Amino acid sequence: PLTAVRKLVLAAAASGVALVVLELTAAGKSRLRILVPLLAAAACLWMLSRLIEQRGWFDALLPAVASALFVATMAQAMLWVGRDPFKGAAAGLSLGLGTGALALLGSSAVLAMGAIGVGAAAGACLLVQMLRRSASPAGATISLPAALVCALSVTLVAWQGTLPWYVLLPVLAAPWAAALAPQRGHGLLRAIIAATLALVPMLLSVGLAMAAGRQFP
Repeated sequence: PLTAVRKLVLAAAASGVALVVLELTAAGKSRLRILVPLLAAAACLWMLSRLIEQRGWFDALLPAVASALFVATMAQAMLWVGRDPFKGAAAGLSLGLGTGALALLGSSAVLAMGAIGVGAAAGACLLVQMLRRSASPAGATISLPAALVCALSVTLVAWQGTLPWYVLLPVLAAPWAAALAPQRGHGLLRAIIAATLALVPMLLSVGLAMAAGRQFP
């Protein structure tokens, strides 16, 4: 059966289809930048469909809409930040590692491994760019899967009741924090600054999750 975790994996894999058009066709870029957030929101609702049914549509309507908006916002933000491959890969690195920590605090080792894997992939893209000393499209390509995997993962953990909803709010700031990094300069320095800036809101989210765990054991 298609569990929520399996739906998450399928949604992340399907983002690769969108990336082919996004990276290779100029005409598809403008359209997909509009469609991708809508598709991300739909993927979120699809992933949560069983949980929504169990909770009841009336009680779950507002949380479901909020979750879909959260995932759509993350996808749009990472697409925008990913226009600069250095920043896109750096944001994916910090987002993946931070999400992995949140999933572990939410007692989901499977989701934690997936998020950390995405973070490691983004880190590899970032390393390649630093060795090349120039930007590579790989940084932009990793942005969308990183956004989907991480946003869907923390949303699912929150719906499972192991993390309070407010823990997710700082996560929204991670891509925009990476965007504050300088546009020019040495690749290594830009990467470090962007990854560090993106890591700050993720650490805040982890801190909130730890505090919530101590308050509600």
